[in-house]
Amino acid sequence: SLSLSLFCRYVTSPRAEYRYRKSSVAMVTILTPASIWAQLGNFCFLCSGLWTDTLVIRFWLTFAYIFLLILYSAGIPAWPDVINEGLISVDGIVWACINLYAHASSLIRLVADEMPVTLDEDEEALWRMFYRHSGMSKLLFEQYVSKYFTLVEFEEGTKMNTEGYFFIILDGVVQCDWYAREKNVPLTLRSGAMFDIKLLHHFPKSSVFADSTLSATTATESRIFRCSIEDMATISKSPVVKDAWQALLISTLSLFAESPWKWKEQEPTQPDEERQGQEGRKKSERDRMFLPLEEFEEPCPYSAGSGSATRYLYNHFLTTLRTKFLLPWPLMPWVSATRHVGSLPAPQHEKSP
Repeated sequence: SLSLSLFCRYVTSPRAEYRYRKSSVAMVTILTPASIWAQLGNFCFLCSGLWTDTLVIRFWLTFAYIFLLILYSAGIPAWPDVINEGLISVDGIVWACINLYAHASSLIRLVADEMPVTLDEDEEALWRMFYRHSGMSKLLFEQYVSKYFTLVEFEEGTKMNTEGYFFIILDGVVQCDWYAREKNVPLTLRSGAMFDIKLLHHFPKSSVFADSTLSATTATESRIFRCSIEDMATISKSPVVKDAWQALLISTLSLFAESPWKWKEQEPTQPDEERQGQEGRKKSERDRMFLPLEEFEEPCPYSAGSGSATRYLYNHFLTTLRTKFLLPWPLMPWVSATRHVGSLPAPQHEKSP
């Protein structure tokens, strides 16, 4: 009949064939779930996004790529198999190895950063000063401070090169004359003081400190840390340790302000010999900032930077997991500006020529 003829012509037409192909392509097949290796890898990827600590993130990513490497080496089996005999994914293995090296090497370096840092006795004293003022770890101190400082012994009456070096007094007394805007201010600096503070580069050119000069002469035999002005220009502006220098600057300025009361003379009713003996001991006394830490001052051994974390690695890891856990917003309040800490250098006070 005519209707049968038209139907046969339609189903054999290119248009009908296209519609058939399109409908067959649109069909979706649900695959069998991936094997246990893929599930474990995805779980580790998920965990890497739930903590803010770099060491923990690298830990989870390292294990994620270990499981992916096993998955590709086993031929990408489906559940519940753990291996697909006779199959292997070469490109998957290559990428898994590259990523595994990137994250595992970083993980090893981060763990190595928690190893104990060995300093000599004098470096340890200087670190204690920085730690008490700013909480600086020994590793940061070793990498960004101590290697630039040298401990020098000066005889009494030695004139110091304040134009070429920055000084921190460990032991002894230094008599200074500070000249600023036609005024001369005599200063007596003892253990714990540092000079010349203008070399910290934290003052604008309009400040009275910027155009001042300082002459210094040792009043006793002294042991003093010194750093060249070239190195000070580098480390005083470093975003990693600038907070420590600012804390030391505040301490030095407060020392100047308190000096009339802190170093007041002995009462005149005391015998001259006793007063001179006490004054001599006061001059040679080392500032408590350099002395060994009290038990309550010791850093928590489970904290990053304590120098003891590797001895308590299990506790350190559990403490980090507990304190650095962060679910995605809005499940937990977001911790703002974590990438901003130490990222911006202090702005210049004047336009560069």
